[in-house]
Amino acid sequence: MENYNVKDWYWDPDGKVRDQVRALGKLTVHELKDRYHAPTAAKLVDHYLGGTGKSYELDTATVDRFIKEDSTQYPNTDPPSKVIEMDRLNTMAAAVIETEKTGKPAKVTMTSPWQVVGGSSQDSVLSLGHYSISTTTVAIAEPGPSGQHRVQWWQEVHIYDQTVYGSNSSEYPGLQQTAINNLFEAEQWGIAKPFITWGTSSVMSGGELM
Repeated sequence: MENYNVKDWYWDPDGKVRDQVRALGKLTVHELKDRYHAPTAAKLVDHYLGGTGKSYELDTATVDRFIKEDSTQYPNTDPPSKVIEMDRLNTMAAAVIETEKTGKPAKVTMTSPWQVVGGSSQDSVLSLGHYSISTTTVAIAEPGPSGQHRVQWWQEVHIYDQTVYGSNSSEYPGLQQTAINNLFEAEQWGIAKPFITWGTSSVMSGGELM
């Protein structure tokens, strides 16, 4: 919020500069939806320009779509599906270790720390860029021969991101830099306000032998 409403309206007494900023912001919303085919990104920019600063909840279908992405446009960053799979396998392995120790069915629940990921689809990249996920995974392992323990699992994924647009940022590759700089200027004039974007996936489930 350090850049919010920092420009003095004294320098725009008739409001023409602010009107231009608003108009370009609205144009960016339409461009995201119609040209870039990024409907979620368009909704987030529109919410940002609304200036309320209230958090925005992504619908479950959008979260499910984003977290399935197995590639990323960001170097040194894992795609969400890789992190989610590792969390699931770690929980399942912990359940197997416990059932081997006790000889009885074992249930293990793990919630991972927040981990930064990045997707590859146009909508994901222009909506969230880098974002954080945390998983909650439950695994139940049944006793069996080594490598033949039947494990059932359930998993839910949570998304968290701060939606803000920085001047000369490379966070949203593909979107024209002039549009990003204008969104940043909208915040400086107090027109737009950063906010928290969050969401929860549907519950995934499955089973396999380990």
